[in-house]
Amino acid sequence: MSELQAGGGSSATGAGETRVREQNASKVQKKLGKEWVWVNNYSHSTRGRIWIGWRPGWVNITVTQVQEQFMHQDPMIIIGDFNAVCNANDRLNGTLITDAETEDFQNFLLQSSLIESKSTGAFYSWSNSSVGSDRVVSRIDKAFVNQAWLSMYTAVAVEYLAPGVSDHSTLKFALMAGNVQGGRPFKFLNIMAEQEDFLRTVDKAWSSVQGSSRLQSIWLKLKAVKRDLKVMKKQKMGIAQDKVEVLRHQITELQTQGDYDSNAEAQLYVKGLLKDLNHWSHVEESILHQKSRINWLKQGDANTKLFFTAIKARHGQNRIELIVADDGRMVKGAGARREEILDFYKKLLGTRATRLQGVDLNVVREGPSLSNQAKESLMRVITNTENE
Repeated sequence: MSELQAGGGSSATGAGETRVREQNASKVQKKLGKEWVWVNNYSHSTRGRIWIGWRPGWVNITVTQVQEQFMHQDPMIIIGDFNAVCNANDRLNGTLITDAETEDFQNFLLQSSLIESKSTGAFYSWSNSSVGSDRVVSRIDKAFVNQAWLSMYTAVAVEYLAPGVSDHSTLKFALMAGNVQGGRPFKFLNIMAEQEDFLRTVDKAWSSVQGSSRLQSIWLKLKAVKRDLKVMKKQKMGIAQDKVEVLRHQITELQTQGDYDSNAEAQLYVKGLLKDLNHWSHVEESILHQKSRINWLKQGDANTKLFFTAIKARHGQNRIELIVADDGRMVKGAGARREEILDFYKKLLGTRATRLQGVDLNVVREGPSLSNQAKESLMRVITNTENE
């Protein structure tokens, strides 16, 4: 059973392997909620392997495809017991996971353009109910989403609940709208170094300030460079996507004019626009490529759709929605998480001592010490090979 939440209550749910016969389905569904609307795949499976239910006042779901193994919506989320592992760490104890065991699953995800959703709570979702060294646990219950889902619900995470009387965990989604985010640190884009005024901007900012000491001067200079590069990034890099769209629109308008093939002036103008489009497309692709951290790129293909999907997935993975405290409590909410993190580091660092015991110089002099060879090793120059 998988559950999706919007606001404070459940708004949609899905169940797999129901084993409920069609003539009994309506009775069971009414017990789950009279105000709910249900669809199923009895047309493809006599035991209705898949049920999807939702509350019409909360969400709208349109089923576009039904098969024995799946029901498809767009935006799409696939949740359930896949009875297969996808990654090397998806099983603890038991037989080791091999590449052959995960290859088909990974190929399916790649061909379907699906990405595993961010999750909180327990990592493993199934156990063989054994005790001690005989206990085997695995992560075979998962949630996968497509690009359309990521575009609409970037902040959504699946929560793995305690299994209770079952050997499987329940997977629950909460649609959290209006998530407040803090400011993000400045990130240097490699494409900025290719701009004509990059070195001039850095040099001007570096020489614009001086400090009272060498260390303070370096700190102030770095802050000045960061400030000016942020302005440069916003003014020149931030407009790349809009520039690409505007240029493509202008080129299309000119090329669809009735007299374009005989209008030399329009053709020459389009050549200039194509040159500009090539430049801004390169800028946009470079930015998306760096943000997505994808290390491969098909030559000659911008792959911007792929990069956008990867960026959204990374943003979702990096978002902290829940913290498990030392006492096992699940801390949610921005304010509660902030207080829990502060308390953790206060305990870790300890409190300020009112009195410090002096160092016994005799112990320092007579105690174990480094050999001359070890001392020279610590003082020797670090080589480039060691830096790498």
